[in-house]
Amino acid sequence: MLIKLLRFIRGYITFSVKGKFPERLINLIGKNGLTYWDILPQKDGFRISMPVSDYKKLRSIIRGKHIRTRVQTRRGLPFVKRKYKNRIGLPIGTALAVVLVIILSNFVWIITVNGNTSIPSFRILKVLRDNGFTEGTFSGSVDAKLLRIKVMEDMPQIRWMSVNITGCTAQVEVKESYKKPKVNDKKTVCNIKASRDALITDIRVFSGTALTKAGSAVVKGQLLISGVMTAKDGTNRLVHANGEIYGRTRYQKIFKIPKAKNSITPVGGRIDRRRCELFGLSFPLDFQPITYDSFKSVTKEYSLDVNNVNLPMKITEQTITEMNVRRQPVKNHRQSLRQQQALYEQFAFDKKQIESKTNRYSQTDTHYILTTDYTIKEELSEIAEIIVQ
Repeated sequence: MLIKLLRFIRGYITFSVKGKFPERLINLIGKNGLTYWDILPQKDGFRISMPVSDYKKLRSIIRGKHIRTRVQTRRGLPFVKRKYKNRIGLPIGTALAVVLVIILSNFVWIITVNGNTSIPSFRILKVLRDNGFTEGTFSGSVDAKLLRIKVMEDMPQIRWMSVNITGCTAQVEVKESYKKPKVNDKKTVCNIKASRDALITDIRVFSGTALTKAGSAVVKGQLLISGVMTAKDGTNRLVHANGEIYGRTRYQKIFKIPKAKNSITPVGGRIDRRRCELFGLSFPLDFQPITYDSFKSVTKEYSLDVNNVNLPMKITEQTITEMNVRRQPVKNHRQSLRQQQALYEQFAFDKKQIESKTNRYSQTDTHYILTTDYTIKEELSEIAEIIVQ
């Protein structure tokens, strides 16, 4: 490979040799210490390659020897320079390209996120962008330690992070926080507390000491079953408190809908606009103005990637649709409020029993309102681990 590079820099010529006893040329080349390679036989002679400087010497050596040479190909840097010697823009453009590459190599153009499982990469990239680290950032201005601290403050679900910059690429490695497991190991000593203010209706203790009874009122956080048990001899021991405690609780929920709502329908007008982001710079690809008073905008972003690595180029497509907005009064407002109520009950009281509910309808200048008071029977047990030191 190195020999081919040196030959290209010096420049070489491939030529054919014919005449009376053309093989004498090899003897003349060896006698005068010239360099040659790639001898191939041809009809009435052969073909050979030689550096440009040696070929000029050879022309004077074979004069009068009845040997004819004919150049077939010219290759190498000297011939390239001769071809473009009158094109001043080429060396200037080459020099500018080299300078541009050197300058751009000091900026971060590709950011990848690794190690995340439950946190989407785009959320981490958004937090990085909010803290001043994005494509086009000067790599010398990045304080990786300070950036790590800021991101972890904004995203508590990340317990460890590092930013490694190599050339124009930044690799963000993250480790997500562990979820605190529920205390359900029967060997773990714990108490049971109340999860809400309630009136106890039923209590069953499987292990531990009951500190309340049916008919008692309790407040949130009050100890219901203690993990401390007293033996007959008066000694105490710690156990895993276990039991079922049901109580009657109260909830209040307010549902509201506006008396009038906007009816939005497409008219038919549409504008497609595109923008390009390249090396941190954003510029429009078209300049269509928005002439609609009311419109809906949908934006899609396309990234250019190679082997799952995002390159510093994005195309953003914005579709703008003309809309007609009309204000219409709401009909059957009680039915709409009850639908909200049913949806709320389905999710909020999934594993709870609704004993009773009271509905009160009212209205303001702008809204219809439904206020519902619930009486719920639910399980109140909340495990609180006992820390033994």
